[in-house]
Amino acid sequence: MTDQQLSEEAAEWFLHMSSPEEDQREVPYADTSARDAAFLEWCSRSPEHLRAFLDICEIDHCAQRMDLQLDLSVQAGSPPGTRGRPVVIKLALAASVVLAAFTVPVPDESVQASPRPYSTAIGERQTINLEDGSSITLNTRSRVSVLFGPKQREVRLLAGEVFFHVLHDPERPFRVFSNGILLEDMGTDFNVYNHRPSPDQMGTGPASVRVSVLNGSVRLYCSCLSNQTTASLDSGVATLSSKPSPFVSDLLVAGQEGEITHINGVDRLQIQRLSQDDLLDATAWRNGEIILNKMTLAQAVEEFNRYNLQQMTVAPEIARLVVGGRFDNPDYRNFVAAVSFQYHVQALPPHSAGNPSPALRLVQQTPP
Repeated sequence: MTDQQLSEEAAEWFLHMSSPEEDQREVPYADTSARDAAFLEWCSRSPEHLRAFLDICEIDHCAQRMDLQLDLSVQAGSPPGTRGRPVVIKLALAASVVLAAFTVPVPDESVQASPRPYSTAIGERQTINLEDGSSITLNTRSRVSVLFGPKQREVRLLAGEVFFHVLHDPERPFRVFSNGILLEDMGTDFNVYNHRPSPDQMGTGPASVRVSVLNGSVRLYCSCLSNQTTASLDSGVATLSSKPSPFVSDLLVAGQEGEITHINGVDRLQIQRLSQDDLLDATAWRNGEIILNKMTLAQAVEEFNRYNLQQMTVAPEIARLVVGGRFDNPDYRNFVAAVSFQYHVQALPPHSAGNPSPALRLVQQTPP
């Protein structure tokens, strides 16, 4: 199939999926369920199908000059009484999750381009300079798959944390996929952390994807509920507005952070504005620093465990103790010394009396 034929098919699917959900007379599909199933089947045939469809969506966004800080809903440009557009991208995202496991080579004229994997070990950082002049920096215990071609720049963040420095290319948007979330960027600096809580430690928070934008803007797509938090920098007063939509598309600009948390089977997006200091703290790992800003002890231990072969656990009775501090390096021994002195915490060595585990155990200090 030629590129022109693929674009025509994608445009036809865009028209199908943009039609009213209530319209039961669409041809050749008897109902919207049959249409949606056929669309997902079309997307799953090849990664090129999904890319072509997203390109058509991009053209439509530009043509209608949509305000991407709003949900793709009736207010965002759909004709009155329709609800088709939220379904369009939601289904595209569902297809992207299916395609995330694909490693189908992408035609590049006479050259076959394949995804290139990169990963870091515990305590390791690595910067990869990409062929377009952009770069990605992997934090400890991170895995990505990078796919570049004449029409696409794509990175799949499979685990861990990555800082992206993206150069502008209007012909090839830079797309990042992570845990069902799609980020699209034209040229900016942003950080993405795919957080997976430790199954062995309670109190570390839910699974989440956190996106912090330092420069430029990033368009975020997710199938989730949205809770936006805005704060006045003068008054410091925060206001919360909920948008109960089955699908959310938002534009994150410099100084904003979006976090998608997975709780009770539902993904929720919260957007907040960060101070310049908070943004620098979020990427302090690039300089080998760890910043603990009002974390629980369990969360702080989880953070240090990312960087150390010697793992730690926390006794439940002190897991929710709130701690803070700045550490110039991620060596767990500096952290243990600090919390032992400041918070009266005792460290039980691995395989010792009261701690048969191979992990170092933090417990409440016994009174003398």
